[in-house]
Parts: sequence; structure tokens; C-alpha cells
Amino acid sequence: MKEQLQSIADEALSMLEKVQDMKSLEEIRVTFLGKKG
Repeated sequence: MKEQLQSIADEALSMLEKVQDMKSLEEIRVTFLGKKG
């Protein structure tokens, strides 16, 4: 379980490093938190 959480966190951080505009940031937010998150 701990490894899964770390994997998700690593993936999120990797995606966040590539953000270049608000649209891509919003897409990442929806991917990890959902539309209502």
C-alpha cells in the first residue's frame, strides 16, 4: 500500500514538473482528485 501511494505521488510530481499552462494543470488535478475534488 505504501509503495502504491509513493508511486502515485511520484507520478503526480513528474506530471506537475511538465505543466506549462492552466489547462494542463487542471487536467492533472482532475486526473488525481476528480472533477469535484
